[in-house]
Amino acid sequence: MKTILCALILLVLSNIVAAQTVTGSIETIHSNLNTRIVYVYLEGKPTFIGNESCSSEWAAISMNNTDFRDFVLPLLITAQSTNQQVNITVDGCVTEQPEMPQIQWVDLHPRQSYPRPVD
Repeated sequence: MKTILCALILLVLSNIVAAQTVTGSIETIHSNLNTRIVYVYLEGKPTFIGNESCSSEWAAISMNNTDFRDFVLPLLITAQSTNQQVNITVDGCVTEQPEMPQIQWVDLHPRQSYPRPVD
């Protein structure tokens, strides 16, 4: 019984892959309207590893995800046009490309705090 339990635990653990985060400037954003997938390619060609079955220099996400389409895609385009860095986290695969469920803007220039106006 212990052998079966250990084998099941190893089987489950072998399928768990930690998400990978890559930081860089966006070189290319490509959208395919037929597949409704947006692909992002970072400068320097880092390899994204979505899991054991997909890795690529492109990260992808579906435009069917309305939060991505409405909020994140405009930020990616802004980051690309201003040459700002982003953290792209990939976890899993979409159309054989690593899927990016998380994107974070890297703030290289922290904002200054200004004193509050006096009433």
